[in-house]
Amino acid sequence: MIGNLDKETANYIVSYRFSSKYKRNVLMVRSKEAGHHFAEHTRFNLLSDDDAIIGSRDITEDIAKFIINNFDKRGDTESFDIYESDLQAGRLLTRTKRDIHPGDILHTLTRSEQSFTATGSKLESH
Repeated sequence: MIGNLDKETANYIVSYRFSSKYKRNVLMVRSKEAGHHFAEHTRFNLLSDDDAIIGSRDITEDIAKFIINNFDKRGDTESFDIYESDLQAGRLLTRTKRDIHPGDILHTLTRSEQSFTATGSKLESH
C-alpha cells in the first residue's frame, strides 16, 4: 500500500521507513529495474539560493514528505539537494535549472557498492 510517505514512479519506489541497519527511519529509494537495487538515505544537502551547501542535515519525516512530494520533478539525485528557501515556502520555487557536473556529486561508494559490477553481478573478493 502506497501512503503519504511512499511514492511509486516509473523507475523507483520511494518510502520513508524504519531501517534495521541504521536503527531509525530512512528514505529508501528502490529501483524498479531488474536488480531492484536500493539506497537508504539518512541525510540531505541544504542549499542556499546561490547553490552553496549550507550543510548536511538529517532526513526527518517533514523532509521525507518534501522529497517524496517532489521526487518526480527532481529525480533520484537532485531530490537530496534542497534549497532552504524551498523548505521555507513549503514547495519548489521557480529557479533556473543548474547544470550538474560529475565533480558536483558528493556521494562516495560504500564497500558493498564497490563489490558489484554495473550489471549487479557480485565481484569476487581479492
